[in-house]
Amino acid sequence: MILPPRLILRLLRRFAILSTLTVVGALGFLWFKAPPVLAAYCPPCFGLHRIENQLWVDDPDRAALLGLTQMTAFARADVDRIFGLGSADVTILVCTTQACTARLRGPDALGAAYGHRAVLITPFGIDPIVLRHELTHAARSRLSPIWTRRVLWREEGLAEWVAKGPRMARDCPAPRPLPTTLTGWTQETANNARALYAQAHCQMSREIERYGIAAIIRQP
Repeated sequence: MILPPRLILRLLRRFAILSTLTVVGALGFLWFKAPPVLAAYCPPCFGLHRIENQLWVDDPDRAALLGLTQMTAFARADVDRIFGLGSADVTILVCTTQACTARLRGPDALGAAYGHRAVLITPFGIDPIVLRHELTHAARSRLSPIWTRRVLWREEGLAEWVAKGPRMARDCPAPRPLPTTLTGWTQETANNARALYAQAHCQMSREIERYGIAAIIRQP
């Protein structure tokens, strides 16, 4: 069947309108829910300046004083060595001021990873440990499909292990059930975040000692 030219043009016009509305809707959702994802594609749109490939900061002078370029390079190298992946394409967004964090609507945390595309570091998180922690989350996102259901305490425990190294058994409390979902993890961190992360670190250290890091990082 051959469609009339007018009908074809009408269908194409409707398709173009629907496509535009879909894109605008998606951008609007990201703008309100996850601005750092948009900032990864257009850092200057959020007042960020490039100081190194895929490393953007709100205040280059302050970043230079903090040694951010070298700090980030070492963190990338540490994570890449463990995962066998290149993290050069992960965009790292660093806020040295609270005004930048507010502009990006960053979380009330030291840092956050947004899939394998972007990592946001807030002013109190400018530290090699936090960088390695968040880059670990980004590496895990690359290895596991987006639809994979992850066990939250394992993800955080692994990120702590990469960031800080193994936790000695003598420094660890007895194992206990830990939150497996984002909701459960968020609720428990509200009570004592430091103890929860330390517990996850301990339990992951035990698993890595038993099975090896190569087996753990490939698990969904």
